[in-house]
Amino acid sequence: MSALPLRFQHANQVVAGLLVLSNGYFLVLSYWLIRSEGGPMGYGWLGLPFLLVAHTLLVPAALTLPRQWRGSTRLFVFNLIGLLYSVGLLYFLLFKPGTP
Repeated sequence: MSALPLRFQHANQVVAGLLVLSNGYFLVLSYWLIRSEGGPMGYGWLGLPFLLVAHTLLVPAALTLPRQWRGSTRLFVFNLIGLLYSVGLLYFLLFKPGTP
C-alpha cells in the first residue's frame, strides 16, 4: 500500500482518464489529416506535430492506470502538464478566434 492518501491516487486516475478521453478527439483528427493529405491546400500538416505531442502524452497516462503506478507524484505532475496542454489545444482547435 502506498503512503500517499487515497484522494491523491484517485486524482491521479481522474487526470489520466481525462487525458485519455481528450486524446480520442486528437486521434480522430490525426487520422483525418493523414487521410486527406493535409486538407485542400496541405496546411493541415502544420498542425500534426502538435497532435503528435498530444499522442505521446498517452504513455504516462497509460502508466498511471495500473495499481503499481497510481501513487506516483512524478506521473501526476507530468499528466497534469499534459492535461493543461490538451485542454489548451482543444480550446484552440474547437473555439478558434475569428470563427463565427
